[in-house]
Amino acid sequence: MRNIEKFYENTKNAMPHDNIKKFVEMKTKCGNAIDLGCGAGRDTIFLIKNNWNVTAIDREDTKKIIESNLNTDDLKKFKFMCQNFENIKLEKNDF
Repeated sequence: MRNIEKFYENTKNAMPHDNIKKFVEMKTKCGNAIDLGCGAGRDTIFLIKNNWNVTAIDREDTKKIIESNLNTDDLKKFKFMCQNFENIKLEKNDF
């Protein structure tokens, strides 16, 4: 197993970063968010579970890892892009 795969395995059930939790606790109006370098999706999953639509982007294909933590309704709020950030083009988002 490569180091990056070990990282994803170790973080797939991790709690979201504190700044993401605080942001959601502020009761900000839900909208569209982008999670750059989403990894195993801990912030993506937390945002989706709190009614955000999330485009998760990572250079490794972690889509299945993230999807395994989402139900059918959650999956409607999830979009994944496997790409590097050097030439990234983003759509308009709220967060």
